[in-house]
Amino acid sequence: MDLEQRTDGDVIVLLVSGDLTLKNAWGSPLADSVRSAIQLGHARFVIDLGGVKNVDSMGIGQLVQALAAVRKCGGVMRLANVTRRVNEVLVLTNLLTVFDP
Repeated sequence: MDLEQRTDGDVIVLLVSGDLTLKNAWGSPLADSVRSAIQLGHARFVIDLGGVKNVDSMGIGQLVQALAAVRKCGGVMRLANVTRRVNEVLVLTNLLTVFDP
């Protein structure tokens, strides 16, 4: 998994590419990036999943952790460019409406 961060106004955009899976991530880099940005005072996030090829429970877990951290601080997180594979997993896990992509 590769993760690139950019700022668009007051929104932090995290561009995720590769596989969002246990095999390709140590710890929770996505959730950790969101938590770090929150500590710097950011509360609005877009997670761009357009480059994600595969996702597993670890990847979904990272998204859930990030969303929980954002909601805890009263922020907003949206998913963008959700690939077909990620969408299928979100539907299967009944999380599609939670993330409201």
